[in-house]
Amino acid sequence: MRIINSLRIGLYGVSSWIILYTSLIYAYPWPLAPPNQQGYVYSTLDEYRSGPPVHFHDGIDIDADQNDPVYAVVGSTVDYCTDGLYVGNYGYIHVTPTVADGSQVSQGDQIGTITSASHLHFMDGPDNSEINPLRYGGIYPFDDYDYPVIDDIYLLENGTNTVVDPYNVTGPVDIVMKAHDIITDGGSNCGIYKVGYEIDNTGEVNKYQFDNWLQSSCINYVYAQGSNTSTYKYIVTNNACSNDCWDPPGIGWYTIWVYAYDIKNNWDLDYIDVYVSQTGIEEYYIQVNSPNGGEVWYYDEPHNITWNTGTLAETPADSVIIHYSTDGGSTYPYRIAKVVNSSGDFPWFGSYSWTIPRNPSTACKVRVRGYFQSDPYYHGDASDDNFTIKNPLHLSGWMECINPPKSEVVPMDVYHFRAHLSWTFNASYTPYRYGLYRKLYLPQPGDPTGWTRIYYGQNKSYVDPYDFNIPQGAWYYVRA
Repeated sequence: MRIINSLRIGLYGVSSWIILYTSLIYAYPWPLAPPNQQGYVYSTLDEYRSGPPVHFHDGIDIDADQNDPVYAVVGSTVDYCTDGLYVGNYGYIHVTPTVADGSQVSQGDQIGTITSASHLHFMDGPDNSEINPLRYGGIYPFDDYDYPVIDDIYLLENGTNTVVDPYNVTGPVDIVMKAHDIITDGGSNCGIYKVGYEIDNTGEVNKYQFDNWLQSSCINYVYAQGSNTSTYKYIVTNNACSNDCWDPPGIGWYTIWVYAYDIKNNWDLDYIDVYVSQTGIEEYYIQVNSPNGGEVWYYDEPHNITWNTGTLAETPADSVIIHYSTDGGSTYPYRIAKVVNSSGDFPWFGSYSWTIPRNPSTACKVRVRGYFQSDPYYHGDASDDNFTIKNPLHLSGWMECINPPKSEVVPMDVYHFRAHLSWTFNASYTPYRYGLYRKLYLPQPGDPTGWTRIYYGQNKSYVDPYDFNIPQGAWYYVRA
């Protein structure tokens, strides 16, 4: 039996989906000769690229000479593209093809030669859905014994390019780390794989790592101003595609530690001491009690939003308007309700029963704004920390090789696989039935080409009887 890595988990309403690929633990050899020897990698996935347009690097760059032969890492169909070709889900750029468009090739066949670009840009995964070729289970062999290097640490006002004096912090800040990675037998100025930070000794926070190619719309959340194709300045407090920050809890001295990791878990750390001279903490006319941070609420569950008039209020609030945020409080675009204080209670301990929307985020906050007859302005409060809105349904799966041969040196199409799916449901209510759907990634003649329901019932696991071989796969999603 071989357990195969599952890739790409996502959400679809009150559903969960996954795509499984048939691949062995070490999926494929190097695309340049010799195929069983590590190539010279000098650029990695999701590095900053100045463009134009500005974008994330969607693969790895392997050093080569012009006219060097390029070999297929798996057997599949050839598909020409700009400046190169795809074979199955693997892209080879800066390549002059030596095989016909639409032809079938086998693993190890020569498919082209290197152009005057003098390197191979290699991509793993369908176009716009690339994954990291250097991962465990990707290109093999790959070893790296050298360590990343942190060059600088500095602070910016949250969401801006304004540098903050570390000895006079007055509010929320972005922590920026300039760093680069050194790859053994490879480049000395590569991008970092994973970043993290820690305030004093409260525990490391990791906001993102580069397992998948990121869309260009996320680039200003990951990289600070001044980044370019050879300079990487990571905003370690942000999420990969949304804003976040460090909001000091009080006045005083703090030590900020930052971490840089490569994909083999070699790491570097550095620190900066900062002094917070004032914070944004103040007293409120309205004070939010719940949710106030740390809660995990699931789709369609009822939960109470609660608040009370704060210490500055001297008269009853006429009403409150409630909104919620999914970006840590940077914006509050979603209105929940307006609640009127019809009885004129003072102090007012208000409550509103909220049915949780199907809008997942780990950076949710609720804001309650109160309106007072005696004051022409609104006054409000928001959750102190983020809470989570989560899909209660989670799908996972793996591929089982049902006929493992005694020797590894066999054609790829000899292997046969079954997909094992299972799911969990964590909300306080129980669904009536579950429906499991499949869409084949590379359908064979006679196979359905669209979504097909393959299971309907109350069980939370299923073995798909479809016979997969290499390279092949399927999307799956389950609905409650």
